[in-house]
Formats: sequence, C-alpha cells, structure tokens
Amino acid sequence: MRRTMAVLMTAGLLAVTMTACSADETGSTDASTATAAAPVPVDWPTFGFDQANARFNPDERVVTADSAATLAEAWTIQAGTGMSSTPAVVDGVAHFADWDGIIHAVDAESGAEIWTSEVNSTVMSSVTIVDEAAYVADNGNVYRLDKATGEQQWAAVTSDHPLAITPSSPIVVGDHVLQAVASGELMADLEDYSFSGFLASFDTETGEEQWRVMFTPDDETGGAGVGVWSTPSVDVDRGVAYIGTGNTYEPPASTLSDSIVAVDIATGAILWSKQFTYPDVWSTGNLGGVDGDVGAGPNLWEADGRALVGAGDKRGMYHALDRETGEVVWETKLTEGSVLGGVIGTSAHGDGHLYVASNVGNAENNDPTGASQIFSLDDTTGEIAWSVEIEGAVYAPCRPCPAWCSWAAPPGSCTPSTPPPAASCGRTRLPTRWAGAQPWSTGPSTGATVSPCSVRARVLVR
Repeated sequence: MRRTMAVLMTAGLLAVTMTACSADETGSTDASTATAAAPVPVDWPTFGFDQANARFNPDERVVTADSAATLAEAWTIQAGTGMSSTPAVVDGVAHFADWDGIIHAVDAESGAEIWTSEVNSTVMSSVTIVDEAAYVADNGNVYRLDKATGEQQWAAVTSDHPLAITPSSPIVVGDHVLQAVASGELMADLEDYSFSGFLASFDTETGEEQWRVMFTPDDETGGAGVGVWSTPSVDVDRGVAYIGTGNTYEPPASTLSDSIVAVDIATGAILWSKQFTYPDVWSTGNLGGVDGDVGAGPNLWEADGRALVGAGDKRGMYHALDRETGEVVWETKLTEGSVLGGVIGTSAHGDGHLYVASNVGNAENNDPTGASQIFSLDDTTGEIAWSVEIEGAVYAPCRPCPAWCSWAAPPGSCTPSTPPPAASCGRTRLPTRWAGAQPWSTGPSTGATVSPCSVRARVLVR
C-alpha cells in the first residue's frame, strides 16, 4: 500500500512531444520519419490502456527507441494540490483529475482547457472514457460525466466510511461500472478497525448499485481491512473481473486478503481466489504482519494457448495464474519485499514480456532500502529476460511502447530481451537524450506514483 502519498505524487500534468529530426540525427529510417509526421490516431481511454491492464500501446510508432531522444516539453498544467494515476486521452482530449476534486479536460495537442468539473472530494485514480461518458471516482462516490461538457449525469455513493479512499480507477464493461475502495484507516492506531474493502458494480445509465462483494466480513472469521488499491482487469468473453486485495488490519486474517480474486461481472459472485501471504495482519495498531498486498492491477494475457492472469505483490513476487481456475502456472521472485514494496505499481505486458518494477526491501526487518529494480519477464515461463537496478523507489506503473519503456515516468530504450540504459527512477523524469545524458526533472525528487500514457506523438505525465 502507498504509505506516503502526499510526497510521492506529482502536482502537474506534463506533455512532451517529438521535435522534427532527420534520419542522420536519430538513426531512424525514412519510414519512421514519415510516421512521425502522421501519427496513428490511437486513444488511451482508461488507466490500463485496455481492459487487460496491458499498459501497452502497440500502435505507437512515433516515440521509438531512436526518436525518443528528441522528446521536448510541449506544455505543462499546474492543477490543484496534487495529481496521481494516468491521464485518459480520447479523440485528442486528455482527461485527468486532481486532489482538490477537479476533473480537467484539455486539448492534448496544446494543453488548452476545454472544461472542468468538480466532485465532492479527492480523486486519486484515472478517469475512464467510454463512448460519450467520463467515469471518475472520489473518496466516497463514483460519477458519470458528459464527456463533451463535464456536466454531472449521476453520482453514486461507494462508501460512507470517513477514511475511505479510491486509488482504484473505475472500469466499464457492458452496463457495469466496477469500482473498488481502499482506506487510510490502517494508518490509525485503533483498538477496533471498521473498514472492509470491496468491489461494487453500478449501472452505467443510472448509477444504481447492482452488487457488492466484500473481501472480509469484519467478524470472528476475518478482521477489518482488505482494502483494494488495484484497478480490476476484465475478461469480457468469460464475463470475469480480476482484482488484487490488500492485507487485514486486525486479527484474524481474512482468507481473501493479499489475493487475486476472480469475480463474476453479472452477479458479483466470487469464482475463485488465490492467496499469496497468510496470515498477514498489518496496521499501526497491529504491526505483526508483512503488509503483503496485491496492490497492482492484474494483467491478462495468453501464452502457449493458455489464458493467464498475473500480478506482482509487495513481497516482491510476480504470480501468473490460470485465468479459468486460479491454478499457479509460474511465480518469479524479483526482490525482497517491505512495507513499501516489492511491487506497488501495475506491471505492463507487450511483445511476449511483462515489465515489472519492484522496490528492494530489507529481509531482516521488512523496511524499504530506497532502491528498486525493473524486470522484463518472459510471459510463458516467468524467466527473467533482463533486470536493471534503479537508484530510488518506484511507486508507479510500468508502461512500454514498442522498443522502449518507462517507469515512474523516466523512459529508457529497451526491447523485450535487452535492458534499457540505467536511469534515475522513482522520480518523474524524462531524458533529453539517452545513455550518458543529464535528465531533466518534472516533479518531486522523492518519488512518484504516476505513470505516462503515449498517444498521437505525445507522452502525457501526471
């Protein structure tokens, strides 16, 4: 779980764009230069790019390993006291929200404001765009807005708990808006905790609640807690949502904590669950556990004809499971975990590999070390193709483009089998050129829980 959010998120939205360059300047071919002049019109409509949480835009042909050195700032917007998560970009409009509860729609090319809309409280997660609607969640509600104007069309209460928070982004599938909720209650020193984490579904047209699945009963069989920090992925053909869960706050530990859970989208029934750390009771009032959340959104992919779902956890493991049964297919140990990870941000999938950031913990005391590593994993076997050590922690999702990748916002040139050059990560940074160059910073030097999206020759960073 993210413990020091106030200092780990950037307070502005940055767009970087390609500058014109010749083949001699970049080593690119004439074809890639021509592509740069006519970017493929691809959108990034939700947190994970698609319902599989791939965080990979396969049609990005402008920002490449060769041309990325020409990235230059196009515009910057300072909005509110802070922002987090990934912008959604649809039809040339970037949508994002800030901690003051303001949703922004701006021209992705120029940064010019199109509209703003206000909700009741802090927004930590991404806006999701579907058809003519924008869906967004604050700490206690989920909303549908008119995509063109920002006008609020409905609001539905997700939680009335005073410490509820919503780092999970809304996901739309059919007539369902899926919204999960976490809590900051675990940071309070209490004798009795009261929050229970859940995933709920709301009707896309009316906002009426359709079902709610709780991940702990808060009774003698499972204590309070099990907040959901992750954004669900969706297998539309199976009608199943996959969600990662957090730890229990008080004993006894819930059997659905620190798990990947498969949920029937039509009914909210739990189809299967796989728990990775048990028992795990951790809060300010109960410090005995290891805090082994699955706070990263699960990824969906197919390997050797088998449908898989996987996610990293804060113990520093990546787990790949059979999507139908929950059976473990492979598991890869990345780093030692800690209360600040292991894996915090959602991993990415593309070109037969998973891209995972894992913070390095101290195995003796479960404390963070301030270092991290980036991994490329073979998606069939879990074998590590390459890894890179990073000075600084990574709290943001990874995001590859064809032939390059980024994490906590600093991109590095890479291929699935070749590591990127070492770079200063855990900071919102973009380099002016690759190896040996001095990067320029666009955010706090203490770290970031943001990640860029890449569309239409723009890399947008919050």
